[in-house]
Amino acid sequence: MNMMNNEHLLTELPSKEALSGIMYALILPHTMPDGDTIGSSVALFLGLQMQNIKSWIVLDDVVPRELRFLSAHMITTDQYLSELKSLEVPIDEKNAIAITVDLSDLERLQSRKVLIGELPLWNIDHHVTNLKFGQVQAIDSNASSTGELMYRILRNWGVHLTCEMAEALYVAITTDTGSFKYANTTPATHRVVADLLEVGIDRDKIALHLYHSEPSSKLKLHGLSLGELKIYRGGHVALAYISLKMLLETGAHSTEADGLVERIRDIEGIDTVLLLKEISPDQVKVSMRSIGDINVARVALSHGGGGHKNAAGFTLNKGLEASIHYMDELAESLCQIERDVKESTEGQRR
Repeated sequence: MNMMNNEHLLTELPSKEALSGIMYALILPHTMPDGDTIGSSVALFLGLQMQNIKSWIVLDDVVPRELRFLSAHMITTDQYLSELKSLEVPIDEKNAIAITVDLSDLERLQSRKVLIGELPLWNIDHHVTNLKFGQVQAIDSNASSTGELMYRILRNWGVHLTCEMAEALYVAITTDTGSFKYANTTPATHRVVADLLEVGIDRDKIALHLYHSEPSSKLKLHGLSLGELKIYRGGHVALAYISLKMLLETGAHSTEADGLVERIRDIEGIDTVLLLKEISPDQVKVSMRSIGDINVARVALSHGGGGHKNAAGFTLNKGLEASIHYMDELAESLCQIERDVKESTEGQRR
């Protein structure tokens, strides 16, 4: 295996030799999938195909509308279990591996976690909060995205990138860097993307799917949520929510909440955003975004979640109203954190 010269890489990148004897691979993106987990999984699937390894991307969630052009290779748990019955050589821990893609915690697989069974587990991820599970861990929290890390893995295997693979990796990287706006974008990120562009990807097609095909229901949903936006003391912390009632009123799918937290963060003066999404009458998912030195990953970790310094999340097992009340108090504490960070920064400048 080759080591990358990177203090953020917790273990070695899997080499091509690590695939010796492997006939099958189970690829597991995280639940509530985004562009990084889907794009990285598709590129991995295609790369494993080139190694003559039969692979499955198993996902039971609804794929967001803008990413469905990448979903042709995905199957459900039921489809996967059905296919296993028809294999000439049965799958076992000696001829197969399971690979999690872009998730820091096995709980983000939900019910699919049982599919791993006794299979050796590979953990490919870029979250600083990764729990370091699995026999093989390719984790680089300095990478802009799992897509950027997946590119390195595929190159490490000597894979010749096809246009389909390059487009999947481009989607993974551009979505997780906010179209290269976020602080996680590095010179290394641009060098990877330059290579993907040279493969000959169709950027116009990708842009059309990702950014220019929003359904009216999504805009209506975001409008309802923004109408309930709360700004806290000092005007730097914002809280919004999406309820099941809003989804019903607008006819939107829950995946159409995607992008709202970033839109709120773009409001002048807002440094930290808390977005609550009602999953069920007694469960709420909290997404957090911040700018600069406000570390929302610490907040997420303290609530059993994870993520990055400026983008993290966790789940509350409360009703929406109780969750809003709870987050009201948390938002006030974040206001104090904002003040402390700014005072510290100003003190360092003096």
